Amino acid sequence: PGSIVSVFGANLASDTFLAPDGVLPQTLGSLTARVGDRVLPLFFVSPQQINIHLPDDIGLGTQVLTVSPGNQPDVRVTFLVARNAPGLFPVAVDTQAFAMAIHEDGSPVNTDSPAKSGELLTIYGTGFGPADHARLEGFPIPQSPPYLMLDGATVQAGDVALPAQTAFAVPGRFGIDAVQFRLAGVASGTVTLKVTFNGTDSNTLLLPIQ
Repeated sequence: PGSIVSVFGANLASDTFLAPDGVLPQTLGSLTARVGDRVLPLFFVSPQQINIHLPDDIGLGTQVLTVSPGNQPDVRVTFLVARNAPGLFPVAVDTQAFAMAIHEDGSPVNTDSPAKSGELLTIYGTGFGPADHARLEGFPIPQSPPYLMLDGATVQAGDVALPAQTAFAVPGRFGIDAVQFRLAGVASGTVTLKVTFNGTDSNTLLLPIQ
C-alpha cells in the first residue's frame, strides 16, 4: 500500500498517456484500473504498461485488479498486497543496474562521482511500508510534516549491514520512498546494495564507492 505498481500486458491502450502535474487522474487515455469498486490513481498508460498508485488503505493479502481499457473488454488479474515490498529504483549504465542514490550535497552518485566513506547517502525506491501519516490518495506528499516509515530498515552494502538513519516518503512525489544511511566500513569499489524493511529484502543493485 502507498507504492507505485507497474502492470504489464498487450493492447492495454491506444497510445501513450502521461498524467499531468498535480493530482493523479483516475482515468487516463480512456483507461481505468480498480481494485473492487475502488478506482486507482494513474501515472502512466501505454499499450504495454500501466503505472498506478496503490492507496494506503488497500487491504493486505490477495486482491483482484480490473483494468478497463476504453472500449475494450475488462481484464482481471489477482495480485498480492504486502505490508513491505521494497523495490529500489535502478539507473542503467551500459549493461549494469546501479542504485538511484545521491550524495550528502544533493548531487548524484555515479561511477564518475562515487560514494565516499563517512557521508550520508540517500537511496530511492517504493513499497517501503506504512508511514506515520496516512498518504492522501492521488495527491503528492506535502512538504511538512515528514512522513516517516514505521518499520525499521537496514542497508546491506557489500558484506556490511548498515542501520538506516531515517526512511521517509519523499515530499512532492507520489509513491516514492527514500532511505538515508551513513556509509562506513565498506571497501572501495563497486558493491552490491539492497535494503531490508521488516525482514523483507529489496532487489539488489550496484553502488560505486571511492
